[in-house]
Amino acid sequence: MPAEIVLVYNFFPSHAWLRAMITATTQALLQATRRRHATEVNIVERCWEVLPTGSKPKAGLVLIHGGNWHSGWFGELGDLLSSAEYSIRVSAPDLISHGLSDDAIPGYRAYCPDFASQAEEVGAAIARARTALPKGCPLFVLGESMGGLSALQHLISERANDGTTDNVDGVILCGALLQVAPAVLPPKAAFPLLKAVGWLMPTLGVPGAAVGGETFDTAFGDPAVGPVARADPLVTEMAPLRFGYMLGFLKGMDVVQREGPAKLKVKSVLMMHYKGDQRTLYEDCQRFVDDLPMEDKVCIPLEGDSHQIFQDTPEKSKKYIETVGRFITERAG
Repeated sequence: MPAEIVLVYNFFPSHAWLRAMITATTQALLQATRRRHATEVNIVERCWEVLPTGSKPKAGLVLIHGGNWHSGWFGELGDLLSSAEYSIRVSAPDLISHGLSDDAIPGYRAYCPDFASQAEEVGAAIARARTALPKGCPLFVLGESMGGLSALQHLISERANDGTTDNVDGVILCGALLQVAPAVLPPKAAFPLLKAVGWLMPTLGVPGAAVGGETFDTAFGDPAVGPVARADPLVTEMAPLRFGYMLGFLKGMDVVQREGPAKLKVKSVLMMHYKGDQRTLYEDCQRFVDDLPMEDKVCIPLEGDSHQIFQDTPEKSKKYIETVGRFITERAG
């Protein structure tokens, strides 16, 4: 079992609702030590047990954050879903080289030499959640942006479908990274050259990759979030997108889109995506969900051109969290 650790994250923005979003009074901060390429990597995970204390959860939710982000920004979601209104146990790891978790290579934030390792961390988080939940309790996975890609990579993997691991009942995709918006990456005509450079120098930053700087604020529906996120020492806004990571997620997108409809074995899918998302393309995510064979599929197109749905205005963010809560509890019985 993961060991409880001391909360070392003490960043408190001035906006009251952002304080609630980023921190949570009901959370526990846990640390799991994982072995990566002959070295130990500490993975930090936030957990919200259901309230009142000692109550039996109706379901579990594993939340996987997006690139350059971290689990500390989901305090409002964790607090609300773990309350007596929903009784959902929520856990949210910081992926490798994000938030409070260790770097795969010291000093290289928001980077992992093998992008597929993030999908393995999703599997490890699911296993921890299954251990903490009562036997037979429904379990869902929510992936935002890159976290959606990593979640799907794990859920269609042989390990997730070999009959030896606990199953996941449903997946929730929020702005999932299934196709990158053209403005975010260099022109496709340059990809062959970029791939060649990437194999030789995987830690080199990709020129023309717009994930920080002027484009950073476009990810959030509320203009107050951008400046606060920039001041957050655990948000790696200006960490460069490195060649090795880019090649990894491009390969992951291709595999998920080709193999996902046949290999994704969950019972239920919820997709929430801004129609004008400037980072990941709504149409590709919609097409992916349409191609899935299960009958229980819910697609909710959101008006706007933002990316991260839980960093919209307070009213909208709460509405989206409530949608997730209803989706889960209606299927948990």
